[in-house]
Amino acid sequence: CMGISCADVGGLRRQGQQYYSGMEPCGEVLARVDISSNVSISDAAVYSSLSISAEGRPLSFAGSTSSVTVGVMQVRNVSELEFRSVALEVTSSAVVQDLSTLTLTEGTQVAVAKNASFEFRTGLTLAGDGTLMNNGILRFTTQQDTIRLIAPIKNMGTMAVSATQVETTGSLQNDGQLTLDASSKLTVRGAFTTSGSVSGAGTVELHSGSYQVNGGQTAVDVRTPA
Repeated sequence: CMGISCADVGGLRRQGQQYYSGMEPCGEVLARVDISSNVSISDAAVYSSLSISAEGRPLSFAGSTSSVTVGVMQVRNVSELEFRSVALEVTSSAVVQDLSTLTLTEGTQVAVAKNASFEFRTGLTLAGDGTLMNNGILRFTTQQDTIRLIAPIKNMGTMAVSATQVETTGSLQNDGQLTLDASSKLTVRGAFTTSGSVSGAGTVELHSGSYQVNGGQTAVDVRTPA
C-alpha cells in the first residue's frame, strides 16, 4: 500500500466518465443533477451531468474550496451566476446561454479539461478574480453579441472566437491557439500575453491595455486606434 487516497490523486477513469470500482474520486458520484436555486457544498462532488437553470433569477454555486468534476454542463436562463470558492473541472462539454453575468470569485477556478469543450453562446460579462483555465476548446459563438472578460483567462488549448466581439479588461494569457474568424474582433483593454499562435481573418484592437509577445506566431490583423 502506498498510503495515498482519493484526496491525493482523485479518481482513476476506465473510459469516458466511468471509474474503476474502489477508485472513484472523493465525494458522491451523481448521475444527473438539475439546479434551480442556490447551492452550497462542503465536500468534493462528481456529476456526470449538471443542468443549471433558474427562470431568469440569479443563482449561486458555493463551496468551501471544494473540488467539483462535471462531465456535461448546461447553463441557461439565469440572470447572474456566481461560482464561489469552487474548483470546477469540465471533462466533456459545457454550454452557457441566456446568462448576463458569470462571476468567478477569488479562489475559484473553472477548468476545461483536455479534449473537452466549453462554449459561450450568449453575450455576457465574465467577472471576478477567479480564473478560467482552458486545456481543451473554449468557444465564443454569440452571433455578434459582446463578451466582456474581466476575470483572468489562461488558454493552453484552443480559444476559438466566431461571430463574436470580445473585450478584455482583465488578463488574457494565450499559450495555445487563439483564432478569430472574419466577423470577430478582440478588443484588448487589459493585459494580453501570448506565446502561442494568434490567427484568423478577424482583428485584434489594442486600446489602453498591454500586448506582449513571448514567441509563437501572430498571423492576424493587429490595430492600434488613433
